[in-house]
Amino acid sequence: MSLHTVKTTLRVLMRRKFFTAISLFCIATTLMVLIVVAAIVDNMLHPIGAERNFDTVLIVERVRMANKEETSVWSSPLGYKFIEEFILTLKTPERVGYYTDNSRQSLIDGLIQRFQVKYTDDQYAKIVELDFIDGRYFTLDELNSGQRVAIINEPTQIRFFGDQSAIGKTIEFSEQRYTVIGVVRAEAEFNKAAFSDIWAPITTFPSGNYRDEMMGSFRALIKAASRSDIPAIKAEFEQGLKSFDYRSVSDEYATATSFANTKLERMAREFMGTEDELGSGLATFLMLALLGVVLFMLLPAINLFNLSISRIMERASEIGVRKAFGAPRRALVNQFLLENIILTLIGGLMGLLLSLLALNLIESSGLIAYANFNISWRLVVWTLMITLLFALISGSYPAWRMARMHPVRALKGY
Repeated sequence: MSLHTVKTTLRVLMRRKFFTAISLFCIATTLMVLIVVAAIVDNMLHPIGAERNFDTVLIVERVRMANKEETSVWSSPLGYKFIEEFILTLKTPERVGYYTDNSRQSLIDGLIQRFQVKYTDDQYAKIVELDFIDGRYFTLDELNSGQRVAIINEPTQIRFFGDQSAIGKTIEFSEQRYTVIGVVRAEAEFNKAAFSDIWAPITTFPSGNYRDEMMGSFRALIKAASRSDIPAIKAEFEQGLKSFDYRSVSDEYATATSFANTKLERMAREFMGTEDELGSGLATFLMLALLGVVLFMLLPAINLFNLSISRIMERASEIGVRKAFGAPRRALVNQFLLENIILTLIGGLMGLLLSLLALNLIESSGLIAYANFNISWRLVVWTLMITLLFALISGSYPAWRMARMHPVRALKGY
């Protein structure tokens, strides 16, 4: 494909500005929506922040207990006792951490403001790799002694202290004063394990009743040494759950069900509503996602297909002349496909630019707290592939139909 061919194609497209504009609008808006959705999902599954190494982390969020007849069922996030007596005893993981999310209030300049607070153990920060701007995380000694120390994110530092450093200063929430020992970059709300405004030792929790609860509000993070260890961790988790003694909850419960999920499996369970079921529904989730993309692309592809047919009929006399002078079918097909590919690539570039604008608007709107979207090369490659597929789907049949037109009928315009 020569530069002259590309220039000729662009001139042909510019001769029919209306059809070109309509086609570009359909392509750009379709790809914009796809890229925005894909960027959000990609940043959830492959974040660049504190959860960047979560491909070796399993997440345990819920436990379900039932009697033999399944007439009495209790499903809830984990309790501290379940983590302490079962998950922390697993031998296969490299390390295990846990956290519980709570909403707390603080009075700043006479106004009540809410903050998300994570109470964690010392292992949490070795799994969730918070990006420290200043200071540090709390130590095991500070955890065991129940020292009221806290790590806050950058926006929280600004809310409490403006442009001043927060290190060594105190903040108050839940009628308790904490000394700030670290400041970290904010993490997006959809990165659930990393998202928070404040982090504090679990031993400073306002009430100590959590220690005796098998069911509660905790989540556990299980870190594998490598991805190859994940199946073994899952097997140990499943086997250990069968022999786990949960009679401290109630003697009536005979079975316990819980799952150690990857980030993708957790997303599938949330979407499919299978949090407490044996199957994660991952295969069905992926099929539905693929089907959704295909159906979403189908309507604009049909519109572009019809516009391509209209472009062909408008150029019927030109096609007839070229065929009368012996132009081969392959040359005509290649020309029209090239026009369609160039048109679609231009629309794809417009869609990418529009998606960057849309993602920037989402970030600035606060719709997703602390969102900071990253367009990865993986997403760019997939966008290019989808764009080319879009061009081939919408252009193949019109090109074939154009090549088969009889010269006489083409010259007559029908």
